[in-house]
Parts: sequence; C-alpha cells; structure tokens
Amino acid sequence: MTAAVEESEITPRGLKRVLKAVGADRILVLGPPGVGKSTVIREYAVERAREMGLKFIDVSSVHNIESLSLEDSYLYLQLFSPLIRVEDLAFIARSGSRYDWMLPSKLNVFTEEGVKGLIFIDEITNTQLPDVQTMLFSMVLDKRISHFKLSSNVEIVAAGNPPGESSLAVPLPRPLLDRFRMVLKVAPPTVDEWIEWMESQGKRWDRRVAVALRIHPELLYEEGGSDGIEKTPTPRSWSELAWGLASISGVNDEWLTRIVVETTVGRKAGAKVLELLAKKGVVDDIGALEAMSEEERLSYIDSVASKIAASKSLDCVTVDYLVSLGAHYLVYLLSRLPSEVRREAEQCASSREVLRDLRRR
Repeated sequence: MTAAVEESEITPRGLKRVLKAVGADRILVLGPPGVGKSTVIREYAVERAREMGLKFIDVSSVHNIESLSLEDSYLYLQLFSPLIRVEDLAFIARSGSRYDWMLPSKLNVFTEEGVKGLIFIDEITNTQLPDVQTMLFSMVLDKRISHFKLSSNVEIVAAGNPPGESSLAVPLPRPLLDRFRMVLKVAPPTVDEWIEWMESQGKRWDRRVAVALRIHPELLYEEGGSDGIEKTPTPRSWSELAWGLASISGVNDEWLTRIVVETTVGRKAGAKVLELLAKKGVVDDIGALEAMSEEERLSYIDSVASKIAASKSLDCVTVDYLVSLGAHYLVYLLSRLPSEVRREAEQCASSREVLRDLRRR
C-alpha cells in the first residue's frame, strides 16, 4: 500500500513549489525511486530558463559546446552518479609543454564567467567509487571540479534514495549533509497530482489507467520486492503503462495487453488493472471523465443514469469511480436513478461508505 505522507515529507508538487520559492542551489532531494524527483528538477530548470528569458539547453545533447551562445543560454546537465568514473569529471592531459588537470567540455562550460544554469547530480547516494564521491562532494561543498571554480550563477542540486529505499544507497557523510542548504524528503504524488502531470505532458495516454488508480489509489506506489526481479508499481511505471496502452489501443489482443500490463507494473497490480479492462465498455467510457469540465461531467452522469435506468442494471465500477472523483458525483447519480436501481447502487461498497459518512454529518 501507499505509505502515508509524513509531516516532514512533501509530494513532487510540493517539491516544485519549494524550488520555485527558494531556488535549487545546494538542495538535496531524497525519496524512493520512480516518484518524480528527477522530473521535477528538470521542469524547474526549464521554467527557470523561461523566467530569465534564456534558451534552455541540455548540454548532454550538444555535440559542439563551443558553438553555444552563452549570453542567451541557460545550461542544464544531469550527472548519473553510479555511471560516472573520475575521468568523466576531470583528468590529466598535456597542455602545451606540461601536463595539467582538464575538464570535459560539457563540464568546463559551466566554469565560464557569467554562464547561467544548473548541474543536477542524480542518485548521489548510489555512488560507489570513493574518488568519484570525493569529486562530487567537492562540487556541492565548494562549487569546484578539481581546481576549477564553477560560475557563481550555476546551481548545484542533488537527488538520491535513502538507504532503506535502494540496495545500492549509502548514508552521506554528516559534513556533506550539513553543507546542503536543505534536505527535502519526497513522497509519492497523490493520484490527482499524477493525473494532472500526465495531462500536462501533451502525449496521448490511456485514461483507463486513471480509472484503475482512482479506484485503487493504494497501487500508485509499492515498495520493491525482495527478489529484485518482480516489478512493483511506481508513478513512473504507471506513466509508462498509460503511454504503452495508448500505443496499442487499436490492437485487439488480450495476450499482448496482459504482457504490457504485467511487465510494466508487476503481476499483483497488473491483475487489478486487467480486471478493470475486462469490463470493456464500462471502463473505456467512464475514463473520458478525466478530461471533462464540471459541467460536462454532470451532463455525462445524466446520460449514464439514463442508460442504467433503461437497462435496469448497474456495475459497481462506475459507482466506485464516481466516488473517487467526489461524493457529490455519487449523490448526483443517485438522484437521477429510479428507486429500484438506486437501491442497488447504494449497496456498492464505496457507496455505502460515502452515504454512511454523509448521514453522520
């Protein structure tokens, strides 16, 4: 089940709010894998560039660094700590008649006077090589890479997993933690936050996944299993599933759908999703509510009530979903149903719970 958010934890939406308010420089972001830490940090950098009227440039995709116009650019670089060797950060090379420390061009550009941007040290708690740890820690502590000072306009932000959330994670030295301006603990997003983020991406996605998560919010994030093989769901894997199902939406192949679902979010969570998908017309239809305005939703519920009244049959999936959107949708549906079907709807588990709460008020 999704762990309750502790008082000192924030969701990804809260993380973005903090970064926008106080900046990202010397901030350490800790949280379990797949909850959106890296995504929020990159989005912060993109928005920061826009606010400054600069062009956002991810230097990892730039082949000719010397061609950049630094005056009107905001530079961004994400370093994946576990994959780094010390020579990826600084190395000895010949300079004229002598040997000296040199930096790779993608890092050296951040030492240019006046350059603006952000270096994101990702998975800093998973760094295993001591010499790499020392170099990365120096970037945080002193804004230096070897003997080279970073521009004062470059922010350094880091993210990682607490030791309990990753088999590779190790505790950071106390002096390093003390030099971070803030240590922010990030919990998984809420289902509403996840849906809002999916809608903001501009990519086609299968909203039946939203139906599944609204009915079973405890599935949004589950801690990884002990075998290290079986997948467990995270907000990241749910996004991949929503995009993956959209990509095969025109293929009527139950075997393929099952493979995509189970290998993306795991068999346990996948079973709940497949159970819902089996209710083809019901779930396909009500998923459209996610993109509707309030007025459109009420109009849609009117049409649902008419269909239920005509068929004199009701599926609790519809009731459960409307409850997850808000108790007032359930009340509205019940008010539109004939008495015999309304009594059936009131017996759905989620309906009984909501009505019991309303009667207590």
